[in-house]
Amino acid sequence: MEPPIHQPLSHPYLRALRNLDRRVSKTLRDLELIGPGDRVLVGVSGGKDSLTLLDLLALRKRWRPDDYGLVAGHLVDGGCAPGCEYAARLGAHCEELGVPLRVVEDHTVPTETEVSESGKSPCFLCSWRRRKRLLELAQEEDCRLLALGHHKDDAAQTLLLNLFWQGRHESMLPRQPLFGGRLTVIRPLYLSDEKAIARVARIGGLPLHDCHCRWADDSRRETAAEIIALVRRGGVRDVTTNLVRTVLHPKKRREEESAMAGRVESPQSEVRS
Repeated sequence: MEPPIHQPLSHPYLRALRNLDRRVSKTLRDLELIGPGDRVLVGVSGGKDSLTLLDLLALRKRWRPDDYGLVAGHLVDGGCAPGCEYAARLGAHCEELGVPLRVVEDHTVPTETEVSESGKSPCFLCSWRRRKRLLELAQEEDCRLLALGHHKDDAAQTLLLNLFWQGRHESMLPRQPLFGGRLTVIRPLYLSDEKAIARVARIGGLPLHDCHCRWADDSRRETAAEIIALVRRGGVRDVTTNLVRTVLHPKKRREEESAMAGRVESPQSEVRS
């Protein structure tokens, strides 16, 4: 089958991708994530989210006038089974898209000893190491932006993780300048639903990485996802939107909390008088 980049825009995969792009383009525009002439390193793990992001940023140039350069970055680490040939499959996919690929071998998946000594969760250690190496790779490729595939569900789960396990109202942001603005982490899928991304990846038959992380069944993130699913079943369909809104608009949240505090205190003062 011909690669998607050569298919007509009426192709089912490109139609699905364009539907997703409506939300992504609004995110890029409203949050000023990518500017003219920017070079973007897309971190590609091989999951549905990062692969969909790579395809979207590469193919949307067919229907958008945006001017930016792309490089794909993939890390091969100790969590990958010996003889894993995924990098070759990803390379063929990137070649179809016309996007150069950098593959880097590094140690990112922590051992049991490293997890025990650090006191951190294995997912935290792995994501921190991967992000650090991808930032280094972005500098090597002269890319000012590092694009990651986190979506709205990821942001909502991270907020719950920090609230429940750290007591902090914090989450990942759609745009995060680092090193005095020399590098910026962006998340173009930040306001997109995981279900919409999964649908695009399924229709496109993207080359997903089936390597199983040994820590996958011991993830606090899975617990956060189950909590969100429980709330959804209780009738709150916009639970992830509501959670992410408190991250994007912290000033408004503080004002609402102050107003609520005033309404709660007022009746008490009348009773005391």
